[in-house]
Amino acid sequence: MAVYYLLFALILGLAYPLCVRNPSPKKKLLYVAVTFGYLFFLSVFRYGIGNDYFSYRSIFYNFVYGNTTWKDLIKDLMEPGYILLMKIVSIFTVEYTVFNGIVALLILLPTAYIIYRYSKNVWLSTLMYVCITFFYNSINFTRQSLSVAIIFLGYRFFRDKKHIPAVLVILAAGMFHYTSLVMLPIYFLSVLIKPNVKSLCALSAVGALIVVFSERILHFVVTYILPFYSVYEGTQYVTRGLSKSYLIVPAFLLILIGAAYFLGWRKKSEYSAVLMSFMFYSFFIWIFVTKHFILERFSMPVYIFTLITVPEVLDFYREYFDGKGAVKLKGFFKRLPKSITQNPVHKAVYAVLLAVMLIYNDYCAASGVHGVFPYHSLIQAIDKLSETQIDRTLNYRDVFIGDEYYEFLTKAYNHRERYTIIAVIKGYASGNPEEIYDNALVKLGAETRLNDLDGKSCVMGFTNGESFLNIVSDDLISEEITLYDGKVTLQVVSGGVNAGDTCEIILNGTDYSVNAEGVNFIVFDNYLEKMIDAHGYDLRDWNLKYYYTSKYIF
Repeated sequence: MAVYYLLFALILGLAYPLCVRNPSPKKKLLYVAVTFGYLFFLSVFRYGIGNDYFSYRSIFYNFVYGNTTWKDLIKDLMEPGYILLMKIVSIFTVEYTVFNGIVALLILLPTAYIIYRYSKNVWLSTLMYVCITFFYNSINFTRQSLSVAIIFLGYRFFRDKKHIPAVLVILAAGMFHYTSLVMLPIYFLSVLIKPNVKSLCALSAVGALIVVFSERILHFVVTYILPFYSVYEGTQYVTRGLSKSYLIVPAFLLILIGAAYFLGWRKKSEYSAVLMSFMFYSFFIWIFVTKHFILERFSMPVYIFTLITVPEVLDFYREYFDGKGAVKLKGFFKRLPKSITQNPVHKAVYAVLLAVMLIYNDYCAASGVHGVFPYHSLIQAIDKLSETQIDRTLNYRDVFIGDEYYEFLTKAYNHRERYTIIAVIKGYASGNPEEIYDNALVKLGAETRLNDLDGKSCVMGFTNGESFLNIVSDDLISEEITLYDGKVTLQVVSGGVNAGDTCEIILNGTDYSVNAEGVNFIVFDNYLEKMIDAHGYDLRDWNLKYYYTSKYIF
């Protein structure tokens, strides 16, 4: 977390000397260069950071080494713009780190430019870019973030209602991720329907109906309009949504911007209507995200404009509340700068906004949003991994997915120095006649044979072919497990048939157990010091049925 603490130290620590006290274009440029330069450093020199890190790395290497073709990637819904980018870069280098750096530059440079050029508060826009997770998204949602950077680069066209350039920008962004095409209807709705009390109430009613019938609407869309997305239907990405706590910030920003709009911002700014509409539609997309996780990426192209809109409305509040309710100070406090005693309401709004941003960032960090916490650098990885140990074309997130029981045990043993495995028993794990499975588990490091449990509770841990934890009991087992010198702490609960018939594997407040009746595994990568897999096998089933967690792990 130290790298992120340094990030906030730069963003907040440089704000006053470079952006507040005697501001100038050169000082503002220096601020953007330092803060976004550090973001670039974090992006380029990360290793295993972001849920999709290894997916993108394996896609790149498989493409440049000829294991996959253009047709293969397009069939797998990879957009042509990203494929073309990989092709161009591969002419000069086959190093993923270099490609990753180019992608980071293409994401961060346009964002930094628009903030420098158009934001009325550069340091606040930069802080928001991090706190409301756009930067964290860029580390994980690579293609989506590339497309959002293109959309953001077209800010002036959307603001000034330049229809042809705006449409071209959206189409260009769609070449890197199709979800950016959602800006087409949003842009034209924002142009055609001016936000006022009647129109917003009517749109809210329509939006409420869409939310209620969202499952049927999504089914229609993937069946008749976007059939290539039908592969997601019925999966966790559609059936599950983010916590409703993620609505707090969009709702707060909508209230902040909406209040300014109706207090008079709409009369002072000719493009306030478009920005207000963008925030309104963005909020409704976030409502859908709490029902359908996959729609999170649809929020990004329109939500990005809050980075410009919020400083605009705060500037309006400063003028609106100028001199109203100024605090009269006496004695020593009269020596304080006059600016401190003016605009108390404006300053209160600023204080609340900053508190919301920082609390939200802390909440996202604690939730491990997008797999970017904790941070691991490429330098750390080089210390632990040799080139012969790295399979560049391997997506480590898919190492054990779908493996049969014996296949998993064998694969884990063959790479036993790399993985630490925790096994937690639920219910009945005895009686399977095939000794081969117990023998493989013992070979992996287990001290207890499952066939000998006879309905008891059991928790086991092993790494490098050796056991470091083995608890068997007739009663419920509740154990805290610490790994990697305290960097990882697990709370596990095992209940045999007569001890609750239950299982919990809790990491950072989230239960990753699949509650398989039998054995539940959680796998950590010793080089990344990070969980990469959680699954289980129903040992009552003669086929040893495989269960995989519905939660997004890595």
